[in-house]
Formats: sequence, C-alpha cells, structure tokens
Amino acid sequence: MCRRPNPVDAAYREAILRVVFALRPVPGATYPFRLPELHVFVQVAGGVGTFALEVELYRMEADPSVEFQFEDRVAGYSFFRGFRTIPFERVGLYEFRLFARMTRTAAGDETPNQHRRLLAGEPRWMEAAE
Repeated sequence: MCRRPNPVDAAYREAILRVVFALRPVPGATYPFRLPELHVFVQVAGGVGTFALEVELYRMEADPSVEFQFEDRVAGYSFFRGFRTIPFERVGLYEFRLFARMTRTAAGDETPNQHRRLLAGEPRWMEAAE
C-alpha cells in the first residue's frame, strides 16, 4: 500500500513511494474519521485467460473491477487500486482482499456465470490516534 503511486515517465510506469506498513490516523484525529486516499499495489502471475480482478477493503463496496488478459503465464501483471475517503470507525483490524473471476478462456471463449474467488488477503491494524 502507498499514499499515492508516482508516475515515472510518459509510458505511465509508476514508482511506489511512501509505502504504508501500518495504518495510523493523523495526530489528534478522533474516531470515526475518513482517510482521504490510499492505494493498493497488486502484482499477479500464472493466469491463463482473461480475469476480472477486484480489490476490496473489508466491509466496503468495490469499485468496478480491472480486467487482465494473461498472455504469458510467466509474466507478471501489475495494477493499482485507489480507495478514496475510506471510513475508519474504530481502532482494529482491517483487511484488503483480492478477488478474481474468469471472463474468457485462453482461447477467447466467454465463461458466463463464473463465481469470483478470493486470491489473497492483506490485514492491516489501524492504530489508536496519538
């Protein structure tokens, strides 16, 4: 996670700066409060076909998914998922979850009625305000 991905060049390559290892409210903040923005970096590999990928913050609705076509099982694919005005009700554990749903096979055939699957979760503890 990071506060904001930073563009590196005109090809839209980005660098992850100001990495977040723990969630802390700004000094003097009181619960509940809203964090203006936070970005999650995701890198996936080993897929075959086209998948809709979603990153959700536990107990929040997801924005539209990101769709990736895996053309090479060895290659890694990366994307950022930005969250804005994130509500934090209290001190505690919050979790970011990555879901995938196959939309097309490697041959390009549609795969209707596929359920999304949980690929990973990353818990983060929101600390008390100072």
